[in-house]
Amino acid sequence: MPFWSSLSQNSKKIAQTWIKQPHTFKYSQTAHYGTSSKWLPWEEAMLQDYVKHNGKHWTGLVQHCLPHRSTKACQERWREALDPALKLGPFTSQECEIINLHVKKHGVGHWALISKRHLPHRSPHSIASTWKNVLNSSIKKNTSWTPEEDTLILKGMMDYGENNWQSISRNLLPSRSAKQIRYRYRRFLDPNTNNNLWTEEELNLLLRRTIIYGTENWAKVAEGLPGRLPEMCSEKWVRKVDPSLKQEAWDPKETRLFWELTKRYGGNWVKVAENLPGRGRFMCYQKFWKGLNKELGVEYKDLIQCKPDEDDISWKKRMADLVCKQLDNITIRDHPDIYPNAKAREKNIPWAPEEDDLLKKLVDEHGTMWSVIEPHFPERSYTSCRNRWLNYLQYSDGPIPKKLNVRLSELEKKRIREGVHMFGHDWKAISTSYLPDRTPQQCMRWWNSQNSLQENDSKRNYIQWSDEEDKNLRFAVTTQPGSKIIWGQVAKMVSGRSAQQCRKRWEECIRPGISKGRWNYEESMRLVEIVQKNRLGSKNGKTNWKVVAEELNTGRVDASCRVKYNKMMLSGYSRFLL
Repeated sequence: MPFWSSLSQNSKKIAQTWIKQPHTFKYSQTAHYGTSSKWLPWEEAMLQDYVKHNGKHWTGLVQHCLPHRSTKACQERWREALDPALKLGPFTSQECEIINLHVKKHGVGHWALISKRHLPHRSPHSIASTWKNVLNSSIKKNTSWTPEEDTLILKGMMDYGENNWQSISRNLLPSRSAKQIRYRYRRFLDPNTNNNLWTEEELNLLLRRTIIYGTENWAKVAEGLPGRLPEMCSEKWVRKVDPSLKQEAWDPKETRLFWELTKRYGGNWVKVAENLPGRGRFMCYQKFWKGLNKELGVEYKDLIQCKPDEDDISWKKRMADLVCKQLDNITIRDHPDIYPNAKAREKNIPWAPEEDDLLKKLVDEHGTMWSVIEPHFPERSYTSCRNRWLNYLQYSDGPIPKKLNVRLSELEKKRIREGVHMFGHDWKAISTSYLPDRTPQQCMRWWNSQNSLQENDSKRNYIQWSDEEDKNLRFAVTTQPGSKIIWGQVAKMVSGRSAQQCRKRWEECIRPGISKGRWNYEESMRLVEIVQKNRLGSKNGKTNWKVVAEELNTGRVDASCRVKYNKMMLSGYSRFLL
């Protein structure tokens, strides 16, 4: 059968893209593809699509679509991971009982037989893995290693040679699996392994080598870091070095999205992290356990226990669902068995003076710990208590009473415009200086509703700056006291220009120290390297040109970096891409 006629339209598209743009799939001459190399998403997509339209013809698949893979590797990948008939995830207690029963009956090693006759939706490999790592009672799990066991490992290395972990396990340490012994030796007993804290030089080298070789080839990355194993490099990247990771605390929106994703994916931290830009799988793992104890540790202590008929995925989904309802303060009146401590809360009930006084007193005692304050108000929710304080009570004891639920007058609107001109979007400063009888939230909400003003201002951006305007801008900046420039004051001296326009013009075109003119070779190559690192760390593949310009540190502004890079790509410099 001709090559193209045996493929679906989807596989043709994938194959054409691979042939024309192999870097799209991170395929390169330096990559090594074999039976043991990690399968990439595009390879799995092509394998699934081929089997769907052409059946399990492994030789044809290898000849036409995946020439770098063997027929055995393709068959095993389908049978162990991609067959839609397979059931993935942890084994249930009933499945574990079946494995134990038939291991006693048939003995260890008959995994294909157990799969075919008793667990057809589980692959032989997953059954073997579950037996060895979970069910085998003769293997020690989660127990500390003794000095005697370490000595036996070293003796086994001398008697059976390096990497013969099965023989060491079978003859010297039957209570430890070959995988456990290998990990113990490589990580802690090998004299060539460096278990000291990572130095700054090592972290910088790890960053550069990961940019060059990618996150699919940790063995290559580790070659340039003496004493560091591939898994150590991967772990350090995921936990600390990856530039796309956020180091700030989780905000409420992220927290809510995290629990919704956990409820959807059942604790698959890789998939959860893919939908949370800036958060890695290890951060999600930590967030689950810390958040579980924080949100459900006391009130729902009994509900946290895993039920007999639950597997790990179902339990995590149930926990995430409980946390989501706790965050929303949802009361389910028809299910007291689920929420034994829940109380009915009525909506739209005006706050009584006694409630306001109690809320003030509790805030004085506990601050803004709303989870502690909320139980004192049986008829109020967590959100209701917080909003009452933030939007009303915190301003009620001030020297000037706030006008609430009263429309802004034209004079007040004018003052907000003046305040934005002076302070930008510092609503607290605007409220204090221009409208002391209005809250910062009132000023902000009115300003954000004025879309027409923002549209008019954005249109003004396209009008070219004149020499006279540039001259006025330079003079206005020199009149600013100190090192901080207040752009609202500067804009007053440049007729027809906003504070944002003045700042952008100054920073991109007029500011002293801006580098202009031709780019040299080293500067251009450094730009390519920084852009690739920035894109590697970005979940959406976009480039933060401001960060690129700051890291380049040659006086080039972000717009100049963007234009130069795009020109290089159009001129044939794409060969410098990883």
